[in-house]
Amino acid sequence: MKFNFYGITENLLDELSYESKLGKSLKNTLRKFNKDDIFKEIRNISRYLNTRKIDFKFPVSYRIKYYHSCLIKYDKYYPNMELNKLYLKFLKCN
Repeated sequence: MKFNFYGITENLLDELSYESKLGKSLKNTLRKFNKDDIFKEIRNISRYLNTRKIDFKFPVSYRIKYYHSCLIKYDKYYPNMELNKLYLKFLKCN
């Protein structure tokens, strides 16, 4: 049975999902990744989300922080933070 939680469906989650091309678990710390590859992937994620044509049943607002802000956060948390946690800091949801 497919779920529906306040308008969030399994299909919606599938449509929003982006599979990382980095080739490693995002639970690895930043030191395990090349900085340029991380920021290339951030640009790819942004393009991916901006091309989705999704009919939300509720108001949704999100953005990826400005590139310079992402660089500052990266430098602040390098080398010990897990990449998945840094990605959450890059994504701004309202």
